[in-house]
Amino acid sequence: MNAEWQEALAPLGTDHHKEFLEVAPWLVVLFEQRYELRPDGSTRKNYYVKESTGIAAGLFLAAVHEMGLATLPHTPSPMAFLRTVLDRPENERPFVMFPVGHPLRGALVPDLARKALAEVLVVVVRCRRPPREPRSERWQLPHSQPQQGKQDDRSGCRQDGGHPGIAVSQRPQQ
Repeated sequence: MNAEWQEALAPLGTDHHKEFLEVAPWLVVLFEQRYELRPDGSTRKNYYVKESTGIAAGLFLAAVHEMGLATLPHTPSPMAFLRTVLDRPENERPFVMFPVGHPLRGALVPDLARKALAEVLVVVVRCRRPPREPRSERWQLPHSQPQQGKQDDRSGCRQDGGHPGIAVSQRPQQ
């Protein structure tokens, strides 16, 4: 590990010692399938592999936590050996490993600062189009910064220089 990487990991209190791999009752490895192997020996490329695998990982994390278990994503480097050890086909590549079990007594979770929801959320609401507007007009999203505009009393949406049928806010609606 280089110095920059060690500095980034310091707040997490982690290092090259991974005792959790030895005591976790389950080690779950999620593989991505870059392409499909067909029965005739040909291949077919799979699209959005990273996105799909990432979504699957998130759903798995939520399910494990809902069951009252603990886990964390672990990405050993290198990971390719897992394909061989677990006898997976050549079109699969390990994506992430999850040690799963009950947390050990005294286990600590880092208290990481997260951005406020208002800093990362943009809500785009498509409101009903006012009847006086021709259908041929293009829809245009306004800039992500909220704009001052007048209220359309029939649709309840702000008109801010873009299309009158779209309101943009950076705060969640209550």
